Amino acid sequence: MKKLFSLLLVFGLCFTLVGCGDSSESDDDSTKEKTEQKEEVYSVGETFTFKEDDNDIYKFTINSVTSTNERNEFEESNPAQVIVIDYTYENLGSNDPLYVSSMDFTVIDAEGNVCSTYPLGSIDAYPQETPKGAKCTAKEAYGLIAQSSSIKLQLNTEWFDNSKAVNFELAIN
Repeated sequence: MKKLFSLLLVFGLCFTLVGCGDSSESDDDSTKEKTEQKEEVYSVGETFTFKEDDNDIYKFTINSVTSTNERNEFEESNPAQVIVIDYTYENLGSNDPLYVSSMDFTVIDAEGNVCSTYPLGSIDAYPQETPKGAKCTAKEAYGLIAQSSSIKLQLNTEWFDNSKAVNFELAIN
């Protein structure tokens, strides 16, 4: 019994050592590749196309970002600036309806503050569930903490790909 146990222990150690040696080399190579990749940053009017297995799934474009003097008299927050983000998304290849809203955005002002949506009464285009082959143009308002001439927007694509946020740097008109 001792011999069988010793033999199993020796084989187990051999496999463990071989596995450790191989993984360290591949980890170094994958780390090197990741640091050499550059993330693309989109601006107003540029279209991001999400692909999966070489198939176009959806397109997303920021049409404009505009500042407004309009305020909601019932809103308790007092933002330094209110902006309206006008965007379009198109379902190219998802059999499930596509819905892109402020829940998918992280908006960051010029001083690095993460900003919240703002309840603006003049918003007249809302996100809609969009079936395959259809598109939707929508608007979302945000209250910026700091007065800004541009914002950063991250589009979260986790519904399709857990590893990616698409970055936009957007001038405010």
